[in-house]
Amino acid sequence: MTTSGQDWGLRGMSRRHRQGGVWNLHVAGRPKPYGVQWRETAWDAEQKAERTKRLTEFYETAEQRDARATALRKQRKGGSLLTATRSEIEQWRAFQHAVNGTPWQEIVAGWRAWLLQNGMQECTLTVEQAASDYLAVCERRVALQQMSPDTLRQKRQKLALFSEQFGHLKLNQVQGADVETWIEDFDEVQTEATFNNYRKQVRAMFEPHVAAGLLRRNPIDSVKPRDDSTGEVGILTVPQAARLFTYALKSDEYSVALGRLALEAFVGLRFSSGCRLEKKDINFEDRGILLPKRKLKTKKRHYIDGLPPQVWDWLAVTPEACWDLTARQYMELKSNLFTDAGVPHPHNDFRHSFCTYDVAAHKNPGRTAYILCHRNQDLLWDRYKGNTNEAEGKRYQSITPQTAESLAQDFVPQAARERPAA
Repeated sequence: MTTSGQDWGLRGMSRRHRQGGVWNLHVAGRPKPYGVQWRETAWDAEQKAERTKRLTEFYETAEQRDARATALRKQRKGGSLLTATRSEIEQWRAFQHAVNGTPWQEIVAGWRAWLLQNGMQECTLTVEQAASDYLAVCERRVALQQMSPDTLRQKRQKLALFSEQFGHLKLNQVQGADVETWIEDFDEVQTEATFNNYRKQVRAMFEPHVAAGLLRRNPIDSVKPRDDSTGEVGILTVPQAARLFTYALKSDEYSVALGRLALEAFVGLRFSSGCRLEKKDINFEDRGILLPKRKLKTKKRHYIDGLPPQVWDWLAVTPEACWDLTARQYMELKSNLFTDAGVPHPHNDFRHSFCTYDVAAHKNPGRTAYILCHRNQDLLWDRYKGNTNEAEGKRYQSITPQTAESLAQDFVPQAARERPAA
């Protein structure tokens, strides 16, 4: 194996293929012709700045090269070998300016000293352990008749689901925006009151740790309670959806997310399913998708077909790197896309939009419920019928890479917004 931090020696390259931020090389005439190339960013203490360099390794056989490339892609997908987003770069530059180039190691050391001085602890407690401890306290309260068994049952149900999604994180790593998206993903969260109940149960778990000084604030406080006086469904108009996809299609930054965006908007996949779906789960030949039970809240395998044809048009123009995006990367891209495209972002709007337009276009709630893995077609029909008409339903399902720009002509941008803080 040979390694280089530069691109020298690659002029005779006969083949260069990029997938998931890692390049596979084949350079004819070299003793070790099979190469793999990637970028890494590291802190340069002398320059007091981050520097990115391209590293290259060469191997004697394609099998050795492919094994190394696969390992690098797994690192990248797991978050240990990532290319910074524009928002992350902007935040890092602002941080470096604020601290006048002080190395991050010195800042971390000062932060730890501050924690000790103020009697606070460095957080090592995971969500899974915190949920278990909290439920144990609740069980003792039930035994003392200080809490009803029904309240405990609700807490168990919601915290079990919360731990399933966030259990591996430390308490101070939980982000309110991620929790909000997680709550919205459930079919049973059909009203603002139900949303608020999920928020309340999760927030209560964090409170003892804020009081004990382990956390400076409760992360759920950034999830605003919903006004439950109305139960309206927020959807995108056809021009808004067309504008969103046109903007992504023409953007180097957002086109990487096209496939996952299309699966949410035109198949109605929940975010939690769409962000985890792998390319191998998609049957392009028979035009179906296998949703393994670990990627569904129903915990049952579900194969769906008979999907709107438009989704296959979008999957056909989706870059390979789309399937290497982590859930966090995809969430940030999706949020920033709505902001940059000037499109409003109603809560859970992709799934609501698909439901509304599919019901309107086909008048077949059983079909829509099957695609959505929804267990109650009567509830779906009652909630989504009448929100739009058949013509609009068919127009929404005609948004493709070829038609999106023309369908977006009537788009009226909302007032400019700032991107959310990273």
